[in-house]
Amino acid sequence: MGSRTERGGGCRYDVAMSNDHDPRMAQYPLFVSYPRSGAHWLNCVMELYFDRPRLREGRVTFLDSSRDDWMWFHDHDSDLSVSHDNVLYLYRDPEDVIYSYLKAERSKFNERTVDEIARELRAHYTKYLGPNGVARSVIRYESCRSDLGSQFEIICDFFGESLDRARLDEVSARVTRDSIVERANEGRKREDQYMNRKMLSSKYEKDRDGFRADFGDRIAREAIPEALSGYFAPGFVPAV
Repeated sequence: MGSRTERGGGCRYDVAMSNDHDPRMAQYPLFVSYPRSGAHWLNCVMELYFDRPRLREGRVTFLDSSRDDWMWFHDHDSDLSVSHDNVLYLYRDPEDVIYSYLKAERSKFNERTVDEIARELRAHYTKYLGPNGVARSVIRYESCRSDLGSQFEIICDFFGESLDRARLDEVSARVTRDSIVERANEGRKREDQYMNRKMLSSKYEKDRDGFRADFGDRIAREAIPEALSGYFAPGFVPAV
């Protein structure tokens, strides 16, 4: 099978399809996240903290983009065909993932589109968080936002490194939503911009609250297996 490119809302995803993964993936630890789970931000923080770039080509980065001393590989595993024995998995509450995804793809908010992505997320969560989950280490986006140090301790442990909280504070202060959008769109024409500045607006946040009110219960039923509900409980924080 080949690869497909999904585009919409100023964003593009190069989605790896079965038997078409970058062969270099097997050479490095693998960081997996479903699209729109917050990996752009976290990847940039990780690169600055470890002073090492990640593989995928054409990524948003705060390092010299010509560097190739890779430390890890990032992939969405959108078709669930990836097989790897050293995986760090980032997950995010499904309401926010689906809202962000549909906004990026300029898709309508309706039960059909919501259910389609919810079913994909359910399969993703099951593969990486389930009783037979293949992730070696797990981090939660919401926990990263509320207490980055707690989740970065897991990241450092995954890579066999120690956590320097002062350094983490220093580099994370550089990676803001505005700075990521600026880096992503640097040198691009408006129609080719990788990220949309509308993501930074108060209207975006207000519309997300409305989306949660309209679809939150439905998404929870469709996307979260009962056996994994603990991972999504308010206040749950993955630990080393």
